[in-house]
Order: sequence, then C-alpha cells, then structure tokens
Amino acid sequence: MEKRTPVNDSNLTRTKNSLISLNKISNFETQAEADKCSIFIGNIDPSVTPDVIEEHFKVSGQIKRITLFGDGHASHSKGYAYVEFISPSGQENALKLNGSVLNNKRIIVQKKRTNLPRYKRNNQDSKGVYFHAKWNSSKTSDSKR
Repeated sequence: MEKRTPVNDSNLTRTKNSLISLNKISNFETQAEADKCSIFIGNIDPSVTPDVIEEHFKVSGQIKRITLFGDGHASHSKGYAYVEFISPSGQENALKLNGSVLNNKRIIVQKKRTNLPRYKRNNQDSKGVYFHAKWNSSKTSDSKR
C-alpha cells in the first residue's frame, strides 16, 4: 500500500506564492523589454489626438502602440502619452524630437522609465508628503519660539 503524505497548508501557500512571484518577474521582464522601445511624451496640448502623435513620430520608426492618457469625463488628454515602437532604433530616433513643437506647444520626449515592482514613491513617515530638510529645520525652529 502506498503511503500518503498529508497536505500541508503552509507548503501549498509557499507554492502559490512562488508561482505568483515567478509570474511577476516574467511580467516585469516583458515590460522592461517593451520599455526599451518606448518613449514618454510630456507637455502635450489637451486637444492632441493619437493620430496627431502618430503623424509627428512616424518619421522615427514604425509605431506599435500609442497610449494617450485622458480625463475620464472629457475627451481631452492629461498632457502626457507613451509611444512604443517596433524596435529600439525608433526610440533613439524619437528622442531627437525632444523640444519639438506639437500643436503650438514644445513637447518633452524622454525614454520611458520601467516601473519597479513594489517600489514606493512616497515616504511612509510623511504620509506621502515630502519636505526638504531645510523646511523641516525652519519649521522646527519656528515651533520652538
């Protein structure tokens, strides 16, 4: 007769967590590869559409995807977008358009930053508000008066 090992919940949980972690690593690597071909565009006029962005950046290379962030209630953009090219050379060529004018506004073109998993942008102690050291010291000296 075969001896059966009882199911241990902690082993099952560890296995699930390991699979989740591997999946997150795989997603991060996929995203990092896509970001090597992507740019961030800032200071975009609210009236700009994805078609206008495509027309402006098509000289850089073949575009795979345009992500234009907009207000959920209106049809205007929030002023920034991401463009993903088919190859990294598209990103390199697009970076040369930094400072160019799009719909009468000078735009900012930068390499897209890859989001780091579990990276916290705010300081937990200050509850999301960052104070420069000189402001903290002046605030402290004012409270002692």
